[in-house]
Order: sequence, then C-alpha cells, then structure tokens
Amino acid sequence: MSLRRLMLTDKKIRGVRRRLRGLNDWSLAFSLGYPEASLQAACYYNFKIPVHLGLVQGPQSMQKTRRQCAQALIDACNRLIQSKPESAAGHRIVATISLPWMFSSEVCIYTDRDYFHSHTLPSSGKYGETTVISDRSLAAEWNLVIPPGLSERGLLDNFQDPDVEGGRSISQRWYIGEADWQE
Repeated sequence: MSLRRLMLTDKKIRGVRRRLRGLNDWSLAFSLGYPEASLQAACYYNFKIPVHLGLVQGPQSMQKTRRQCAQALIDACNRLIQSKPESAAGHRIVATISLPWMFSSEVCIYTDRDYFHSHTLPSSGKYGETTVISDRSLAAEWNLVIPPGLSERGLLDNFQDPDVEGGRSISQRWYIGEADWQE
C-alpha cells in the first residue's frame, strides 16, 4: 500500500514504478467493497491520493506520472461506484483532481446533495469566485480514459490570497465520476 509523503528535499524521487504499482494496488482495493464508514458520514467522505508529493507536483513531477496518477484516481472512483450498495444509492462518488496542487486530489463520496453542490457549482463571494471551465476537458488534454456512464466537470477558482505573490490564487478542480447530480 502506498503512503502519502511530503517532500523535504529536491532530490530526484526514486522508485517511481514501484510507487505507481502501489497506487494501482490502492485503486484495485476499491473493488473489494464499499466502505462502511462512508455510510455514516454526515456530508462527505474521502480518500486522498496515496503518493509522494514529488510524484504529482513540484520540479520533480513529470506529466506522464501525473497522468497515471489521475487515471488511478478515476479507476478507483469507477470501482467504488461499481461496489456501491443499494443503501448508498443517493451518494455521489467522484475523483477530484486538483491542479496545480495535485497532492490534494482525492476520491470523494458525497452523502449530501447540498454539500456536493457547494463544491461543484459556480459561486462567488468576497474573496473571489469559482467559474465553470466549459471550453476544455482534462480527460482530452491528458488522454485520460473515462469509463462509460461517468462525466467530467471542471471549475476554475480565482481567490484573493495574501500568501501568494500578486495576491491571487488560481487553481482548477476537475470532478470525474458521478459529477452530474441534478442542479
């Protein structure tokens, strides 16, 4: 099983193939059944991507590796959807791919419709706004395989952030899976 690890050095990451095999094993484990803990979750339950930080972001990360990690998230999401019991029919499961901070990517189980919408619909507030990315597809750009029946939704976050040079933080969130809960 892969573990999430932070990067404390700029050294080249070793064992990339081994780490990716561990990530694929993690993805395959979702075929074994639906997690009982998610059935009691108030609004949301998640599984963070279990990789070394340097695999998915920073100067050592490579696009080919990032693509493989994104595909493993999508595959895990699909396997989790396939193992969903009748008692969880109202849950929505998505792979959330965050860019440029891909280390925060995860497979999410939303048990509450309003909470799902608070994450996946456009919004604006005093600190910035979230808009829909309608002219692009992460799946097309990265050559990702989305299984039949799953959908893709992209959002662009543009927020004030005093900790970032220029005072703005711009990021993307891509939801792939059951991303079409009726609005």
